[in-house]
Amino acid sequence: MTNFAVYCSASPESTKFNPAGEQIADFIAGHQGNLVYGGSNAGLMHVTAQNVHKRGGKIIGVIPKFMADENLVSPLNDQTYVVDTMDERKAKMAELADVCVALPGGVGTLEEITEIMSWDRIGEIQIPYFFYNYEHFFDPFEKFIDQLVTDDLLSAKDRTRIHFITDLNEANQYLNDYQPTNFHLFSKENDQ
Repeated sequence: MTNFAVYCSASPESTKFNPAGEQIADFIAGHQGNLVYGGSNAGLMHVTAQNVHKRGGKIIGVIPKFMADENLVSPLNDQTYVVDTMDERKAKMAELADVCVALPGGVGTLEEITEIMSWDRIGEIQIPYFFYNYEHFFDPFEKFIDQLVTDDLLSAKDRTRIHFITDLNEANQYLNDYQPTNFHLFSKENDQ
């Protein structure tokens, strides 16, 4: 089974991206995968979990204690990890993940997926990740990433590892073609 870590909004006010949760649930089910997510019963997180649940997938929530104490744990979780901090949540989700996916979300979502990008860039983790660019939500962020390359703040080689996908069929192809770089920033093998 493949564990898909999905980062997305917990905002109950924004419902226009709910179809993205349904679509990623179909994608996960098509891979006979499990959902690893923030464990919350709110927003796009909950919509995604509901749809994975409807399709018979296993749901693994990772939630910080302060949120669990506020009764924000989704009852749909088959397994819930309660951790002390948000940093521990990110680390646990990355540890459990075979693939990471960003759906529309706010600054928390961006922080989570950019940490995955950073860890991938330095070789801390070697797993595929992508932005599901539903309704072109991530277009401005993709332009920002391209500007980093233009300004020599991100290498063109590193840019090739960052995928913005508008059609989940592209994601299937990406996962089929994915090859880890076996790179670690501080490896002595990189000096040769």
